[in-house]
Amino acid sequence: MTLGKIAHSLGIVRKKTLDAALAAQDELRAELAEAELKAAGQDLEKRSSLEAAFHTDALSGYMRFHQFNSVRDFAAFSNAARNGPRRKLEREISGAVVNNPNREVKLLGYCDVCEKVQPLIVNIQSNKCQDVTFREQAACWECRLSTRQRFLLAYTLRQCEEHGARIYAQEQVTDMYKALVKKRPAAVGSEYLGPGIEPGSLVDGIRHEDCMALSFQSESYDIVVSSDVLEHVASLEEALAELFRILAPGGKLIFTVPFRHSAEKTIRRAGFENGALVHYLEPVYHGNPVSGEGSLVFWDIGADIFDYLHSAGFSKVQIVCADSLVHGYYGAPLLFCADK
Repeated sequence: MTLGKIAHSLGIVRKKTLDAALAAQDELRAELAEAELKAAGQDLEKRSSLEAAFHTDALSGYMRFHQFNSVRDFAAFSNAARNGPRRKLEREISGAVVNNPNREVKLLGYCDVCEKVQPLIVNIQSNKCQDVTFREQAACWECRLSTRQRFLLAYTLRQCEEHGARIYAQEQVTDMYKALVKKRPAAVGSEYLGPGIEPGSLVDGIRHEDCMALSFQSESYDIVVSSDVLEHVASLEEALAELFRILAPGGKLIFTVPFRHSAEKTIRRAGFENGALVHYLEPVYHGNPVSGEGSLVFWDIGADIFDYLHSAGFSKVQIVCADSLVHGYYGAPLLFCADK
């Protein structure tokens, strides 16, 4: 299929109903991704054509989000897609990365943060890895946000338009926070800087907050966004209760966590007993932007996260998933949205 036909099909929102355009777009995604692989982000003429087509799609004001009211419904969607053409394409991309001497390939996609078509970098840092975890890949070369981060920010900003502008992010020194404040300058961010610091204190310009004892007044925010934080809190119940408290009625908690929908129960990996840290499983650490030691994982989040959220008081909980090659959302990234 020629690029002209791709551009025409992606831009037919002007002539047909939006649903018809999206159906046509679905049929083109595999071919589009093949063209992306061949171009590898270097063909400026092709990039210009796609820029116009993707921009038309973005300006339609519509983003296809799959929303699920239960883990069972999400699992059915995920299992059905496992052997579909998009997952097959991702396996091919993963193989291309592994076999590339530089352990890297470039794709193209419309970055919602930068609001233009960008090269998306997919790589593997360790020679021991034999596949790609797309959740943390397809990073935009300009804003440097991964698939998960770009999706989380795009969804959050869409909710800001509908539910209010008071937003608190559980990060402050990251690229994602920098991108957020460019769009929403009044957004408040924070980091956890360690024990013994008063919540709300500034340390070298960074606001310290403890997710289990936030300094904010009740009902202070319309939206709270949390990017892979909750698996690192010692008490998941206390953290969710605090996030519920600071949200205004009708507010939303939008968050990502490493999530295994096949696991029925959330597993506690570590905790405190009589003030002492106890490991129930072998310690696991994730990267921490303010500490080279990393952040200890306290929880492996399972399907009962819905129960934790409802117990904290949230009235409605959804899993939201994006699966769009046009927007560079490889790996069908997901987030949770909980309404107060």
